[in-house]
Amino acid sequence: MRLSDKELRGLPVVTAVSGEKIGRLTGFVVDGESHAVIQYVVAKSRTLSALLPKELLVHPSQVVSIDDEKMVVKGEFIAVEAAEAIAATGGASAVSSMSRSSRS
Repeated sequence: MRLSDKELRGLPVVTAVSGEKIGRLTGFVVDGESHAVIQYVVAKSRTLSALLPKELLVHPSQVVSIDDEKMVVKGEFIAVEAAEAIAATGGASAVSSMSRSSRS
């Protein structure tokens, strides 16, 4: 299945085991050389806002499934502030600036 950035924009992100909503997909980090997605950027949900950084980065190996309705991830995702992680790569990666969708 192929999904465009428009179809991914605002996609709910939930955990595989509990189905807990983590947040919404807001972008992704692409390796400049291989052109592969190396991280998905997730804006966290309100329930997680006090516990975790502003944005979460999810590695593709942590994605259980993704379709036009939701992204399901393993519960053991690593929470990293997106801006710091991108800065740490020396700016070699590009971030897709996907705006939030009106889907809830």
